[in-house]
Amino acid sequence: MLSRVFCRRASSIGRENIQSLGKHLANLQDARVVCPEAVKSKGVVILLGWAASRVKSLERYADIYSRIGVPVVCSAPSLPEIWFESLGNVKAKKLLDPLNKSLDEQCSVVLHLFSGAGFTFLPTIVEELRHTNSKLQLSGLVFDSGPAWFGLRSGLAAAKLMHQQGGYSRLAYYSSCAGGVVVNAIVGRSRRRSMRAVLDDPAIRVPQLYLYSAIDTVALVDEVEREMKLQASRVDVSSHQWSDTVHVRHFREHPEEYTAQVHNFLDKLSFTVD
Repeated sequence: MLSRVFCRRASSIGRENIQSLGKHLANLQDARVVCPEAVKSKGVVILLGWAASRVKSLERYADIYSRIGVPVVCSAPSLPEIWFESLGNVKAKKLLDPLNKSLDEQCSVVLHLFSGAGFTFLPTIVEELRHTNSKLQLSGLVFDSGPAWFGLRSGLAAAKLMHQQGGYSRLAYYSSCAGGVVVNAIVGRSRRRSMRAVLDDPAIRVPQLYLYSAIDTVALVDEVEREMKLQASRVDVSSHQWSDTVHVRHFREHPEEYTAQVHNFLDKLSFTVD
């Protein structure tokens, strides 16, 4: 028997529910609700950004969904929230609790996760959705440049890329690298174990979309395709690979293709309503 994480049929969500959610999340500086003029959705999308992302940088992705009537919650995790599970747990609860309070009925959720940062929250989110009082059911997963596993190689590669793109100063780059080495030594193995366990959990198997690149130095193409192959033996998997985009830059370089892939995925989930 499947877990209640996604086994019940969800109803459509109302604009008043999203407006209520916006009020509940108003005190969170690193989260924002994007509500379309006309809500035409059976649920809500949660965007969890990459390391060093900002809510403003996630708004362009929110537009992909809001233009077709899907409300979106954007959240940009901090490095401490990514590194330390206890802080990540607090962040996930701050996002999900207001959403539950704003809903009158059951609601579907699609998680759009970037790199390894968004992925690190998946175990906590799934555990929260298991609670008997949760009105949320996981309906689908979108992986942009991931899943990138919590580890030293991927962390150092991400820091180097941020430095090359001007997102990190030299001091921030070396500080991030040093911090990553220490954190990986302390909690890396346990974080990877929990991330692996949630993807292997038969109770939360849902359709998945992978958006990735052949030249990504953080989420290596072989690792992404290995995970895709494993998941394809269990659930419906869709994917699109680019040959010329670096980590979490696929939408910036190919906005129309990226948008089409996401919309096609939502169509498969019957996520929107007329």
